[in-house]
Amino acid sequence: MKRVILTLICTVAAFVATAQDRIVLKNAEEVNAKVINISPTTVTYKSWNNIDGPTYTVNKSDVLFVAYSNGTKDVFSNEKSTTSTSFVKFQGYGNLGVIFLPAGPVAGPTLDLTVGALFGEYFYAGFETGFHSLIEDLYFEGYVPIALNLKGYLTKTKVRPFVNVSLGGFVGVADLSGWAGFYCQAGAGIDVKQFSIGLGYSGLVSYGTASSLYFKLGIRFGGKKY
Repeated sequence: MKRVILTLICTVAAFVATAQDRIVLKNAEEVNAKVINISPTTVTYKSWNNIDGPTYTVNKSDVLFVAYSNGTKDVFSNEKSTTSTSFVKFQGYGNLGVIFLPAGPVAGPTLDLTVGALFGEYFYAGFETGFHSLIEDLYFEGYVPIALNLKGYLTKTKVRPFVNVSLGGFVGVADLSGWAGFYCQAGAGIDVKQFSIGLGYSGLVSYGTASSLYFKLGIRFGGKKY
């Protein structure tokens, strides 16, 4: 009797194993499935463990082959990848920070927004604006930078050091109202996944030169995910 039961169990297991389709991906992952449809670019299937569940789709370019329950096989090893390899990717930064004068206890908060594009892996160019301020006693000075921001990345790992320069102009507000002139920043920083930290020199030129240091923390959006 035990032999009969064992034989039945083995038979059922063998039937179940042969009734399912098998999707083998190029990364060596295997999916036990029921294939629903194969289009020119995708393979649509349901998970064998949840036939009544959701329908999944995978790019044919990611599939090595599909082995069907009837013993036939479709091989897709020559499919070209549909993964985006665009050289130019949208990227931007939102930063909060502080500027301070090295010659005295004068500092103020800053807000920067930069929107541009990442070219390849190592070069970024974007339009930068925001609001920078300095507070000393009852005096409040502020200005709006309008500049081209350039970054050069040194690696393409999760921790990405960079050098940074912004060149353009500024428009003064509050106690600097009516002032306008040349604006620049130069420094270095690090992107860690979606977060960014930077420090360096910030300068204004209008009827003289106003030099300060800056420190900023921010969030990177767009670009590549490392």
